[in-house]
Amino acid sequence: MFNSRGKGNRFQNEIAKLIIEAYAHKGILREHCFSTPLSGGHAFASKTDPGNLQFSPKLARLFPYSVECKSY
Repeated sequence: MFNSRGKGNRFQNEIAKLIIEAYAHKGILREHCFSTPLSGGHAFASKTDPGNLQFSPKLARLFPYSVECKSY
């Protein structure tokens, strides 16, 4: 049996990894993309960005999208 929070976190981390891999050739590292902890408690988390993933300013310039992850 899966914990729904754990399932969602795993999926968010999988998507973050794919984004990082896609932009690795531009110098993007793991610290540039992360799952938003505590509903926006990270330094890069924006109160105006509703996404589950947050991006550093460098990655946000390369990938100007908001990402909301849903795993069913």
